[in-house]
Formats: sequence, C-alpha cells, structure tokens
Amino acid sequence: MHFRQGDLDGACGPYSLVMALVANGIIDLAEASYMSLSDGRTRFGKFNSRLLSFGGLIGDGTDRYDLSWLSACFGNEISVEPLNGNTRTMVEKLVCAVKVGRASIVGVDWVGGEGHWLLVVGYQGKLVRAGTPEETIECTHLLCLDPMVEAPKVSLWNSVIEVQDEVGSLVNQGPLPSNHWCVGEPTKCKITNALSIIKRK
Repeated sequence: MHFRQGDLDGACGPYSLVMALVANGIIDLAEASYMSLSDGRTRFGKFNSRLLSFGGLIGDGTDRYDLSWLSACFGNEISVEPLNGNTRTMVEKLVCAVKVGRASIVGVDWVGGEGHWLLVVGYQGKLVRAGTPEETIECTHLLCLDPMVEAPKVSLWNSVIEVQDEVGSLVNQGPLPSNHWCVGEPTKCKITNALSIIKRK
C-alpha cells in the first residue's frame, strides 16, 4: 500500500501516517482511500477535518506533534510513540519496530532545513559477531515507502535512507550524516524524528 502526495503539497507526513495506519492493520485500504467521504462524527471524518485545517496544500508541512494530533482521531485504537535519541538510537528503535512487524514513520531534514516524512518498512545491514550467541544484524540502510515518488514496482520499498557504511562509520561528515536515495543521486540528510504507530489490543 503506497499513497503518493501531489507535486505541490507538503503533505508527506499525513501520507506517511495513513500508510502506517494501513500497514499496521489499523485501517484498511478502502477506508483510507475514501476517508474524505466519511461522516464528520466518525474517526475518518474527524481525521479529514483536521487535515483540512492545515490548508489545501499543507504548505508549512507537519511535525511530530501535528502527526500525533491527527492520530488522536483514532482514540484508544492506537498509540503514537516518539522514538527519541540520536541518529543511531532512533535507527535501532526503528529496526526493533520492523522486527516485531510494525511499520514506523521517520522524519529527515535536508540541506536548508527542509524536512520530509517516510514510512519505514524494512532494513538491511551487516552481520555482526557471526556464529556466536551475540550474532546480530547492524543496520546500514532503512528501507522506506516514500510518498514523494512513484509506488514501487519490484520491491516493497521505493527509497532508502543510508545510515552507515559497512564498517559502521557515518556516510557523510557534518550536520547531514545520512543519505536519502530514491531516484538518481543521493541527497544528504539527517534523521530528526521517528514515530512508531502501535495498534492497541
């Protein structure tokens, strides 16, 4: 399930949130696709009303507080857990979420302070301490569904955030230590936010 934002809007956060709601089994694809037709008293109607309050193109984008506010329309069905910490800590928490089958949202900043939200659906990495009881996989790349680009045709993701190289070093020096790959050349970025959307039982 992939939803693509328009070329002129700043709605990557809400798009990523809706993809997370579908991926985590909180809503189904049909519900997400026709949310704007819902009665204003329902969770979907309230969600749509809150979306409209950002303005037609969500020109100023959204932050994690905005996404938490939108998520509140789903009441006791979900909880939104901020995955705080430095880049390495946030990546570790995102990987843990993937391991338990939970898609999460990651926010990145690019040069000039412009930000973007993506849905993390997987990861790849290197094997550490192979053959021992402490064997683990250390994440080098977060595999993402990016609402900014076309839906994937041959994989479950359409973009990648490169967080470290094979020897565990940052891929870039300076304030933008990661790379965002989607089409063509990588764009330097920094992971600034991560949110885990959890379905309550």
